[in-house]
Amino acid sequence: MRGVSSLVFLLYATFFHPPSTFGLSDPLDEHLDALCLGNFEVGITGLTSLLSSDDPGVPAVVSSGAWHSLGNVFAIQGDLLTAAELHGKGKAAEGKTLPPLAVRYQKGEWCNEIGDIFWISSFAKYNIFQLTGGDGGM
Repeated sequence: MRGVSSLVFLLYATFFHPPSTFGLSDPLDEHLDALCLGNFEVGITGLTSLLSSDDPGVPAVVSSGAWHSLGNVFAIQGDLLTAAELHGKGKAAEGKTLPPLAVRYQKGEWCNEIGDIFWISSFAKYNIFQLTGGDGGM
């Protein structure tokens, strides 16, 4: 069953991705670049700051991308339950946004030769999210 959900994600990402998942705002791209450089501390701090901003003008797609990206980092660090919870927050913020680090890999964009790790971590956190009933708890 896990293979089916991964295939569905891949097909959706390939053929039905909404335009809102591309051309994300510069503030998000800056933090994604830090993550691609392997500078997780800077990336996490920047994304967390972006999410805790009181600015109501932060687009939902940016918030969603930030939650998804934090989830990728937690998955890579082995905290899959937190990663699944963050995946859920990304879906709640804007349901059509795909994890931007996975999208970067899919599009062949630069990510310091670790884009494949972010790609795989997106499937890991998605699968845990599904297995836990969508709430990160088992």
